Amino acid sequence: MRMSEVFWIIAGLLLYACNSDVTVIKGEIEGLEGKITLAMIEPQTNDTVVIAEQDVVDGKIDLKSKGVSVPVWVWLNLDKGRSIDFIIDSHRKIQIEGSLADIGRISVTGSDLAEKYVFLQQLLEERYDMPLAELEKMIHNLQRREVLNSRGEFILASYRRRLEKFKRYRFEYIEKLIEMNPSQELSLFLIWDELKDSADVQKRLFESMCIENKESNIYQLLTERLQ
Repeated sequence: MRMSEVFWIIAGLLLYACNSDVTVIKGEIEGLEGKITLAMIEPQTNDTVVIAEQDVVDGKIDLKSKGVSVPVWVWLNLDKGRSIDFIIDSHRKIQIEGSLADIGRISVTGSDLAEKYVFLQQLLEERYDMPLAELEKMIHNLQRREVLNSRGEFILASYRRRLEKFKRYRFEYIEKLIEMNPSQELSLFLIWDELKDSADVQKRLFESMCIENKESNIYQLLTERLQ
């Protein structure tokens, strides 16, 4: 998929206005029982804070969070250290469905930003992450050999160069995508999550943003991190 097509997919994202500041999260996760918590990072303190909690019976989820400045990245802590994370982009109902036995397939709907971010992650996985994982596997298999002949050493060095090249291409793709979308709040989440190992690039891109809503949790998080 061309970068221009990705641009048009995310270009339609709007900042939603709503009279209520309560976000409702409902749904069912099969096999889930007991206490769950919804958490976020507080920008001023950089601490993880619980914004809603519930004692779940028969997998039925009914959470309400109030006073959160959206969009915000949240974690729903389930059980045994397992959690799912997603973006809340407006004060309306979020729907969660799935099974605890297959946590990777739990779906979250009702948040346009969350759905667009998942789409972009799938694109990155197909284009970059799967080839990267295959290269890392091949490198690992060669490194496990007790002795490598000259050809083996050559192949290993070639794989390592390709690995670094793919990592660089992935990074540059995300960087370019953000540069093309300076007014899109999805770009803030890409800066926060995908570029966290490069503070200089994060700061440069964040300073180029022209985001209308500067009171959101994600904007404030980046402001505090990069000041």
